[in-house]
Amino acid sequence: VVEHVRLDQPDKGQLGERDGLVKSDSAMLEVDVDSEAINSKNAAVVETVSRTALREMQPGRRYMIGIGGPSGVGKTTFTDEMMAGLEKAGKRVLKLNMDKFHESYERRQMLGTEWDETHMRIQETHRVLAAIKAGEKLVPFQAYDREERKILEEVIDLTGIDTVVVEHLYAISSEERLGSFLEFVDLPVYIDADIADIKQWRIQQEQKKK
Repeated sequence: VVEHVRLDQPDKGQLGERDGLVKSDSAMLEVDVDSEAINSKNAAVVETVSRTALREMQPGRRYMIGIGGPSGVGKTTFTDEMMAGLEKAGKRVLKLNMDKFHESYERRQMLGTEWDETHMRIQETHRVLAAIKAGEKLVPFQAYDREERKILEEVIDLTGIDTVVVEHLYAISSEERLGSFLEFVDLPVYIDADIADIKQWRIQQEQKKK
């Protein structure tokens, strides 16, 4: 659950005040989560992020939110709660988990390495995000199916969608080795927590899968 939000300021010279929040193209909303925090705090932070997005959205232009953070930190929970708030405000929202751009299970086993960018299909990810950003309504792509453990053909239907939420460890990365996914995102949100909490939540997630 969420404890508080603060704004990271990578380039203070380009930042300015905006409705009580600092905002620029390089600014990032950073969310700290705490295992001891109460649900009311969580709701307040989700509302803050949703309100920021709603203020920035422009008619006729698709808006993209990136949710990043360590594995097991609660990106999916935060995303689902935020999407519910945006939909309540009348927005049509689609969630895209970048897990769909992983290499096949067989390919990743052949790599023989721990998780890194080689386990993702970076070029395909960029192509799809660029198409979404450009406002395309139907985007065919090759998606990794977790249950089948292989790559299947899928189509993302964006008809009537005005907001897309991209969720992943790398969703808001600006690293050159990944080609910078941050360029596709209008509002980057980074979720973090104490390492002890993350480990505990990750164990709980794995246990639920069994």
